[in-house]
Amino acid sequence: MLDAKDLQAIGELLNAQEDRIMARVDAKLEAQEDRIMARVDAKLEAQEDRIMARVDAKLNEQENRIMGSMDAKLNEQENRIMGSMDVKLNEQENRIMGSMDVKLQEQKQDIMRGVSVIIENEVTPRFNLLAEGQQIILEKLEDHERRIERLEEAV
Repeated sequence: MLDAKDLQAIGELLNAQEDRIMARVDAKLEAQEDRIMARVDAKLEAQEDRIMARVDAKLNEQENRIMGSMDAKLNEQENRIMGSMDVKLNEQENRIMGSMDVKLQEQKQDIMRGVSVIIENEVTPRFNLLAEGQQIILEKLEDHERRIERLEEAV
């Protein structure tokens, strides 16, 4: 007769065997599912390709008709607009150039007057101060040189 240990061991063996069987079943099911999905994907892709080819053909045909009509209308409109724009742009350019020449001449004169004032009021006094400062530095340098010579003679 089987005791509790034996029953437990048999239960464990049955569980292990069941786990192996379930693993094999799961693997087979997964493989079968993969094969089925691959076939379904291939059929869907082929069907999608056929549909897309038909849609592309119809779209291209429609696009060509529309583009032909649009090109003709756009070229006609562009020629009318460009002719009108050329005349208007030339007139405007002549007016602007005349006005710009006068304004540029006035600005040039204003700038030259401003530069003269800046040079007279800012630059010249600063150069004078700089020259005075340089003269002071030179005088101090001469004094220091004489002191150094005396110290050298003394040493």
